[in-house]
Amino acid sequence: MASVSLITYCKGRHLDAEKYFPAAIAAMGPCDELVFVDYSDPGDVKSLLLESRDGRITLVSAPGREWFHANHSRNLGLRAAAGDLVVFTDVDFCVTREFVEEVRLLPARSYYVQPDEVGSWGCVACFRADALEIQGWDEAFVGYGCDDLHFRRSLDALGRTCFRMKARLVGEKFPQGQVRIHEASQNVTAAFNRRLAIILRGLHPYKENVSRNWGLGGQVLRWSELGYGLVQSERDRAVQRAQD
Repeated sequence: MASVSLITYCKGRHLDAEKYFPAAIAAMGPCDELVFVDYSDPGDVKSLLLESRDGRITLVSAPGREWFHANHSRNLGLRAAAGDLVVFTDVDFCVTREFVEEVRLLPARSYYVQPDEVGSWGCVACFRADALEIQGWDEAFVGYGCDDLHFRRSLDALGRTCFRMKARLVGEKFPQGQVRIHEASQNVTAAFNRRLAIILRGLHPYKENVSRNWGLGGQVLRWSELGYGLVQSERDRAVQRAQD
């Protein structure tokens, strides 16, 4: 049975996270995992994970980030994921067991997206090996817009078939008091993303990925480490593995 890694991320949406965590944990199977990227969230999201005492949780901490960068968050989660399949979902959607089970049945050489009318274009489920081969989400995109289309186009270039899921994510909307992205620059970044998408369309969709740091700079903690309060960087892990 294929294992599923649910990847989500948060900055200024800790009220949404309070709803997302219990629903996601209830929806997962015994071999699945929840990878949560704390992108310098001002809320105490770590305590929510500690309270669950669930060994299927991985926390990625990205400290010192003033503004939210969606694609960097997604890549941080991808690099920490261990499942056969990865699912990128925003934290303001409610994951269900039906959703996870449909992801688990993803056919070979394909990927899933949500129906367009749901308003969750950033939700993509694919094989982790495919996401790694295309170098994840392109971090040259800032703010919102066009990044999800480029990610899907990169999977298309691998020869993967796109299927729309039957199970739909249900949005959980709460008033948010924290700034996630630089609002004054949203129109500028949207125009930048549109121009960048046009340029990238003429390039090889994944070998010419212009990502700035490809998901680096996060601290990965498994639940066992969270329980003991240990922090170990990805570089430290690599050194330890080499010594072993």
